Amino acid sequence: GGLQRLVTRRINIVPAADRELLHFAAVAGKVIDPRLLAEAFPDRAIDSWITTCVNASLLTFDDERLHFTHQKIREGILVTLEPEQRRQLHGQVAQALGQAYPDFMLYAAQLAHHWYESGDGAKAALYAAIAGDQALRIGVYTEARQLYELAIDALSQLPPAIENHEQLIDTTVRLGRIAALMPSDKLPDYLQRALDAATELGDETRLAAVYGSIGTFHYVAGRIPQAFNYFGRALVLGEKLGLERLLLQPYNMMGRALCAVGKFRQASDMLYDGIELARALDENLLLASSLPYYAATFAFLGNYEGSRPHANEALARARAMGHQSQLAATLVTLGHYHTFCGQFEKAIDYLQEVLLMRNDLLRPQVRYEAHGCLGYIHFHFGEHEIAFEHLNICLQLAAQTNELTTYLPIFQSVMAELMLESGEREGALQLAEEALLLAEKTQQPMAQGLVRQTMAKILMKAPDPNWLLCIELLEQTRLLFEQDHILPLAAITAFELGKLYSGKGDRLVAQQYIGHAEQAFATMEMSWHRAKAKLFAA
Repeated sequence: GGLQRLVTRRINIVPAADRELLHFAAVAGKVIDPRLLAEAFPDRAIDSWITTCVNASLLTFDDERLHFTHQKIREGILVTLEPEQRRQLHGQVAQALGQAYPDFMLYAAQLAHHWYESGDGAKAALYAAIAGDQALRIGVYTEARQLYELAIDALSQLPPAIENHEQLIDTTVRLGRIAALMPSDKLPDYLQRALDAATELGDETRLAAVYGSIGTFHYVAGRIPQAFNYFGRALVLGEKLGLERLLLQPYNMMGRALCAVGKFRQASDMLYDGIELARALDENLLLASSLPYYAATFAFLGNYEGSRPHANEALARARAMGHQSQLAATLVTLGHYHTFCGQFEKAIDYLQEVLLMRNDLLRPQVRYEAHGCLGYIHFHFGEHEIAFEHLNICLQLAAQTNELTTYLPIFQSVMAELMLESGEREGALQLAEEALLLAEKTQQPMAQGLVRQTMAKILMKAPDPNWLLCIELLEQTRLLFEQDHILPLAAITAFELGKLYSGKGDRLVAQQYIGHAEQAFATMEMSWHRAKAKLFAA
């Protein structure tokens, strides 16, 4: 086209002997480094060449940095290069970069890119892994993910040697560590390759690490039973080998998975060990990510005061890291447990901060959970239109991904209660039954309890209520929560039982349940619920 003809005319101003420098500069990148050119072309007068190119309007200086006058100029030069010529130039750039800057650590990402494009998979994998580790250490997780993916792709092109298998496994495990914040579409394939390689090598240390990464992948995708399976395998091997580093990821991630299903006592023990290991091994990402879940275990076990220092540390670390994905994940976890432990105002602060962040930088899981929790809160406030808006977004996100099943039965049950309030009793019951089936299928006992609570409320609104069935559902729920020591939800269920007995005219039993609930609400600082209980008792 006309633009390409313009580029060609400008290039032709440069003497033919000097055009190879233009080719080299275009392949090297957007900014032109005279030192790099001097290293690659020691017999050329680089300053004179730069002057010629500036006069031809090919190059320009901006804040003392030399670059092409327009990106289209660079692109126009690149399209004239044959594939083999471009590969050779990438190799020349990588070689010159390594010679010009012996402290290659600062240029590892560039070296990885150029060696990869040159076809040298071994060097590309080496430098990409180094650069990925650097990005991970400073919290640049998107770049770390991209570099680890490049390293794995480069390794996949190499012969099946032992050292290549080992590097493939190690790099995949590193990629798996950031999957909770920066999911990779390529990760399932990479994990399978790493598992095959570790199995073939018979390397139990690396096999344990891969099991932990696969468990994390399933946890992030909401497949909790599969996550437990692989975390269990990782723990068995890690304890057998006596290597603390192999226990780090399973302890932390399994603790979070136990929170998701409502097993907070077991989660607390697992997270305590994981957090202590993370502190000892200076693993800041795992530490910062696990602290809000550890805070949640205190609140769900009835010790809201005990949760505060861990919540404060979690939030301080997340803000200090300066990464939106980390901060959003921390805020939504804090918002979640404040929601279901009855601290609604605090929960709203956390959750609204999440939703004020840029949508394109938030994982669907985070938005889904934030909207679901806000829907729950606004329903309890009696603000049904706002509740519906949030729950509708939450359920739409779940439908779009087919992977957001953690907590989904809970949010479905709240939508069912909204339907009940609008007079759609049959539709509400059908949705609650679907939610219960999903909770059972995905092995989420806490969700099962909350859905049964909703079903009891729906059945109580029948023209001729089956009081015995309603009582049975609520008693099953209360017993479940008390056995698992989920004290805020046990107190809420006791309050629902009090309302049920009041509705059927058994005021003495109603007073006992409501009195118990009110006392528990006071102990756990559940001020909104306590006010409701006092009002109902009056």
